[in-house]
Amino acid sequence: MNKKIVRNFLLWVVVIFIAVYLCAYLAIQKAHFAKYDQNDHTDEITQNDGYLNISFEGKEYKYNQSITTLTFMGVDGDQGDPLSGQSDFMSLVVFNRDEKKISQLSIPRDTMALVYECDSEGDVVKAFTSQIAVAYPFGGSLPSARARNALRSISALLNGILLDHYVVLPLDILPDLVDVFGETEIVLEDDSLSHVDEKYVAGYTYHIDKESIETFLRSRDINEEYSATARLNRQQLYLDFILNSLNKSSDGDLDLSLSRLVGLLEKCSSNLTRGSIENYLNYFKEYKENGIDGYRIPGNVQKPEKFDEFIIDRSAFDEIIVDLFYKEGE
Repeated sequence: MNKKIVRNFLLWVVVIFIAVYLCAYLAIQKAHFAKYDQNDHTDEITQNDGYLNISFEGKEYKYNQSITTLTFMGVDGDQGDPLSGQSDFMSLVVFNRDEKKISQLSIPRDTMALVYECDSEGDVVKAFTSQIAVAYPFGGSLPSARARNALRSISALLNGILLDHYVVLPLDILPDLVDVFGETEIVLEDDSLSHVDEKYVAGYTYHIDKESIETFLRSRDINEEYSATARLNRQQLYLDFILNSLNKSSDGDLDLSLSRLVGLLEKCSSNLTRGSIENYLNYFKEYKENGIDGYRIPGNVQKPEKFDEFIIDRSAFDEIIVDLFYKEGE
């Protein structure tokens, strides 16, 4: 009899402990979200029903339904899996079918954002504020789930705007980009590669081929503060080359361009179909006379502890979001 009472008592102790633990856990997660909402969102944009209708600087705006987005992520592999690392490069290409316009938004890897940690199935278990580059590896075990998790964090930066297609490029297949888009030359804008070779200074014409592309896109001096920002500048220059190449190829053999891109995408993680690739190529062809507008998330780099943190200028970024995704309400 006494043993039964003891067992029941211990059982209730365990139940109470679990209940207290769950309450504490939920309170911590609520604090994470509250902290993010308070620190990283401006009250200049007010959402009426999700991201579809907003108020900004005294005006009403509606989400532009003609928008289609394509997100590029360059992922550094580790532990033998080329898709398991952090996303060292992120760029959002926005296609506006109404205005026949293409815009490109560069996202610094150290941007402080709401990051979601997922289980092996890709379901969210908690959230925290960190560099957006870690959103990809926290997305679960599958590359597709990791990509969706990275898109989830980018969407949070955009005040909840949903994103469409993505391409995750393992950085160990960079030479394949040269096979598809050819060699090129880019004039260096700074001295951020001088640690590799003293001749790589501002004004030097850097020739990109299959042997040199990795140095251009991935190398940075880890002993220099904010070196990730300088590397992002070089990555942006190369992305400009790719987008301009797609513009030029749209005047040529569409089937040839399509087959090369499909072959490249077979080595990537992507939700693009052959039909959607063809649609994007047609956008480049139809909109090429309007050029490509470039944007970068505004803000400043800080280094409070060991790692760089890019803090968004929220007011300035909200203005860019309105410009890219909205039109004044009727």
